[in-house]
Amino acid sequence: MRQKHHIDPELFIELISGCQKDLSPQRFGTWEDLQEYTYQVASAVGLICLPLFGANSERSKDYAIALGHALQLTNIIRDVGEDIENGVRIYLPLADLHRFAYTERDLLGQVYDSRFIALMDFQAQRAQELFQEARRLQPAEDRKALVAADTMFSIYFELLQKMQKDRFKVFSKRYQISKAKKALLLAKNMLSSSRA
Repeated sequence: MRQKHHIDPELFIELISGCQKDLSPQRFGTWEDLQEYTYQVASAVGLICLPLFGANSERSKDYAIALGHALQLTNIIRDVGEDIENGVRIYLPLADLHRFAYTERDLLGQVYDSRFIALMDFQAQRAQELFQEARRLQPAEDRKALVAADTMFSIYFELLQKMQKDRFKVFSKRYQISKAKKALLLAKNMLSSSRA
């Protein structure tokens, strides 16, 4: 498959490296540190999928990278509570915790207050900017090939908005999009791409 579709083998190495990081609790000092991880576990997957989807534009690579960062950061926001309970994993950049005077101890204690909401809103704004960047970078000529990626975009953007409206109650609930809504978003993207 790799040779047939001319997939860069380095992408598989990046993906494996990212998955290895999940084998033990991690800490990320800055957003730049976290971006290395989100590239490995999400953007690299998107880049691997591009030739399988039949996306040929060079700009699709930039789209896949930005979208990967956006999707994974949305995952991180959603899974904050679960990650703490699963091996005391903290994916939020420690510099961002410091920025809002919210400590690791607060996070481990699942302290839900105005500091936490501000911290999460900051992450959500960053994710929104990444979604906007991905949308700006998407090449029109690959619109049909990127239906699956666009559907992931729609589902995760909707998830992000849902968490924002609910003020990030990620310690007490798991946010998700219903199967019916996912199917609707898929149909909408397929219809939109067929008109492109």
